[in-house]
Amino acid sequence: MSIIITEIYNSDADGSGVFLSPEKVEKINANFQQIELNHGGPNGPQGAQGDPGDDGSKGTTGAQGDPGDDGFAGPQGDEGQSVWLKNTLITSDNDTLKTNQFGKLNPTTIEIGVSSSSADYNNPTTRLKTLHTSDKNTYNLSLKTSDSDNRSHYNFYYDSVGSQIVLEESFDENASGILVDAASQHNYSGFIEIDGGLTSSVDSILNSGSEMHIGAQFNVASPVANYVVRSSDSSGSVSWARLRDLIALFPIGSIIGIDPSYFNSTNFYLNETIQQTGTPILQNRTGAGMANTLFEGWYACNGQTWTIGTLNYTLPNINAFKYNIASNDGGQTEQTFGPADLSMLAGAEVTLTMPYSSGYTITSTIVDFASTGEPGVIDFPNTGTEYGDTKLIYICYLGQTGFTWETGSYVPPTLNNIDLGYDTSSQASACAAGTNTFKADFSVEDWTNLSNNLIGLHLYNIDGVTLATSGFYSYGGVVRYWVSPAFNGSNYVGSCPTTSQILNAMHSAVIFDLNYSNGNPPTGFNVTLYGDNSNLISATKLFTNAQGTIPAPTGWYRVGTLLRFWDNGLNSFDGTNIDGTIIMNANRGVPGAPVTGFTCVQSATASNACLGFGTQMFVYTLLGNLENTADSTLTAYINSNSDSTAEGTEAMLQITQGYYYSDWVVDIEGTVYNRFSISNGILGIKNTCT
Repeated sequence: MSIIITEIYNSDADGSGVFLSPEKVEKINANFQQIELNHGGPNGPQGAQGDPGDDGSKGTTGAQGDPGDDGFAGPQGDEGQSVWLKNTLITSDNDTLKTNQFGKLNPTTIEIGVSSSSADYNNPTTRLKTLHTSDKNTYNLSLKTSDSDNRSHYNFYYDSVGSQIVLEESFDENASGILVDAASQHNYSGFIEIDGGLTSSVDSILNSGSEMHIGAQFNVASPVANYVVRSSDSSGSVSWARLRDLIALFPIGSIIGIDPSYFNSTNFYLNETIQQTGTPILQNRTGAGMANTLFEGWYACNGQTWTIGTLNYTLPNINAFKYNIASNDGGQTEQTFGPADLSMLAGAEVTLTMPYSSGYTITSTIVDFASTGEPGVIDFPNTGTEYGDTKLIYICYLGQTGFTWETGSYVPPTLNNIDLGYDTSSQASACAAGTNTFKADFSVEDWTNLSNNLIGLHLYNIDGVTLATSGFYSYGGVVRYWVSPAFNGSNYVGSCPTTSQILNAMHSAVIFDLNYSNGNPPTGFNVTLYGDNSNLISATKLFTNAQGTIPAPTGWYRVGTLLRFWDNGLNSFDGTNIDGTIIMNANRGVPGAPVTGFTCVQSATASNACLGFGTQMFVYTLLGNLENTADSTLTAYINSNSDSTAEGTEAMLQITQGYYYSDWVVDIEGTVYNRFSISNGILGIKNTCT
C-alpha cells in the first residue's frame, strides 16, 4: 500500500500570520495518519555510528558445520629424537631395536612396573634393568615359547612371614620342565634347598665351614636299618655301621646281670624250631640276644663255647644252665648237661707275689672257674640263717650277632684266601673296584657257583677273626652282597654287569620331547650311554660311564621308534616299551602339536564316562586321540602310577582292558566321546556320548 504524504507550504498560513495555522495542522495530522497506517515511513539516510552497547547473554552453540577440504601438506620437518632406534639389514628378516643413548656413555637403564608412588619412580639408577612387582603373586618376568602354552617365571619378592627376600624360578603349576644350568663352576654362598631328587655325575665338594642339611632320608652306600654312617677310609668313603661298633660301650667279655623279665623271646632266642638239612650236629643259638634289640651282641653265660667261624669264646656257667638234647640219628648225639646246684656269683681269686731284689718283680695269679672247673658249692651248715637267691640272668658281651654253640668239641673252620673287589654302593662299583685279600670258610669255586647261596658261611677280614664289613663283593665275574654275621640265602648274588657296550640314544625327562613332529626330529638330548647290550630293546642296564658305576638319569630314551623309561633310583628300566614316532595326550592331542594338560576319565560304564564320573588320569595314544580316527582302534597307555598328576614324565603301562575312557573335562566344550578298552593296550572305535 503506497503512502500519501501531503506537502506543507509557507503559503498555507492564514491571514492572521500564525505559523501553525489550521491548514498546516490538518496536513500534519493527515501525514501522521499515513505513516501509522503504513507502519512507518521510508528509510532515512544512515546516521553517524553511536557508542557500542553492553554485551548480551551468550546464546546456545550451533550445530557442527561440515568439515572443510584438507589443505596441502607442508614440507617434511626435521626428524625428532626417538627413545628407540633400530638396526636394519636388507638381507635380514627382522629389525633390531636399541635404546637411544642421547649422548650418554653408560647404558640406558630401564624401570618396568614401578608405581608412580614409589621412591624409585623419579630417581635415576645405574642398574641396567629393574622389573618391579607389587607382591609375590605377580611375577617379575615370564618367558614363553611358541611351541608350548606353558611359561617359565622369575620372581623376586619380600617374604613377610620369613622376614627375608626370595628369588624364585619356576614353571607353570601343572607344567613339567627341565632347568639346564651349564657352567664349568657354580658358586653358592648360602643354603641350597631341593624339593625333588638330585643326581650328580661328577664329584661334589663341600668346602670347609659349609653345611649340608638332610631331611627325612639320607640314602647312601646301601643303608641298613638302625645303622649310622661312618667314614670307611682316609679318603672320606662312607659306610653304615652299628653304633655299638663305633662306641665301645662294653669291652668284649663284659658280664652283667639283668632282670629275668628281659630274658624273653622278644630279646633273646629261647623258643624256636630248627629245621636241619641232613643230620649234622645241632648249631644252637638259644640264649643269644636278637639283632636290633638292646641285647644284640649279648649271650647267656651258659658254660658253652660260643663260636662264629674262627672266633670263639667259652663262657662261665653262672646261670646254672642245663640242657637235654635228643639224638637226630646222625651227627647230633643225645646230650645232657648242667650242674645239680645253683651257682653263686663270686669274684675270682687274684694273688700278687712281689719279691724284692734290686727292685720288685710282680707276679699275678688269677684262679677262676676256667682253671679249677665249675665253681664249687658253698655250704653254710648250722648257721641258722636263710640266704635268698635273686636269680638274675647273667649275660656276656661278645660284640656281634651270629655266635652259636654246639655239644661237640669246637673245631676251628679251615679258612681260604679270596681276593675280592668291594664297594658299598652298587654291584657295578664292586666289580670295577680293585681287590683286597679276605678270608672265608668256603672256596673260591663256591663263590663263583651262582646256584650256591653260601647259607651259614662267613666272610672275614685278612686277620681271619673279625667279620668283613657289609657291602657288595666281587670275584670271578660274580658279585654278592654280604651282611654280617653270615650269608642267609636271601643276599643278592649275580653276574657282574657288562657295561662295555656303547648305546647312542635321544634322552629327555618328558616323552613328548622325543616325538618326530611333522617329520622334524626330536628336541631331546643326544647322549652316549654304556650298558650290557648295544641295542636299547635288549639292554637291562644304562650307565653314563664305561665303568658302569654311574646309572643314567631318570627319564625317557629313544632309539629309532623305540621308547623306554629308565629309573635311576631302581637302577633298571620300568614300565612297558613303546614303539612309535609320535605319542600324545589322548584328550585333544594331535600329531603336529601334542596338546597337554587334559586328563581322561576312566569308568566301568559308558554313561559314567560320558558324565565325567570315574577316575581322572592321563591317557596317551599313538597317532590319534579319542575323537578322531573314528573307525580305527588306538594303541593306548597310562602312567604306571595311574593317579599321578605328572604328564609324560613317568613310566607307562598298557591301558587296562574292560574300561570306558572319555575325553570329558571340567571346562567341557562341545561333544564328549568315549572308547572301550577291548584288550590291554587297545582302545576300540569312537562312540559319541548323548
